[in-house]
Amino acid sequence: MSYFSKFPNLIYDLTKPGETDTRFVIAKDIVRRVKLRENIQNNVFAYDEYDIQEGERPDILAHSFYNDSDLAWIILLTNEIHDIYEEWPRTERELRKFINDKYTNPQAIHHYERPQASGDPEVMVRTTETTYTIVTNIGVTQTLNSIAVTNQLYEERLNETKRRIKILRPSLVSSFVEEFEDMIGD
Repeated sequence: MSYFSKFPNLIYDLTKPGETDTRFVIAKDIVRRVKLRENIQNNVFAYDEYDIQEGERPDILAHSFYNDSDLAWIILLTNEIHDIYEEWPRTERELRKFINDKYTNPQAIHHYERPQASGDPEVMVRTTETTYTIVTNIGVTQTLNSIAVTNQLYEERLNETKRRIKILRPSLVSSFVEEFEDMIGD
């Protein structure tokens, strides 16, 4: 089943103001949206986590996991991916082109980071300051350099955050499709 095949049809009027001949077309109601029920969306037993590998697309994953590339919409829907171009990880080649098109200088500073002041020092926080001060002992401070994050590194990190997705377990696909059809129905 392709994603839009179960969407209801609607009659769309193409007649322009002032025209005497009426023209209609039957089209899919693509504005209709379905959101997963929270008990399905948040059920940790319904999904396996997966890290998207270089060059993998939703249709490739659907074929790998469900033996049906037409079920790519399940992967997108369960991960709430609405814009495949912005919310799916880019390949290395696509990412390089994107960075070079977006920034005149990919190696320029995007922002600075430093360890958070309390709690886990591995957690970094964004800052505009190039240095920061820590207390090393009572009455003793030390000034350290913030870490410069380039435009390229920022975009690479952002791209990596898109790799971890949820894959609906294959044993649940048929009931998921049935529920989707019920929800989207006329």
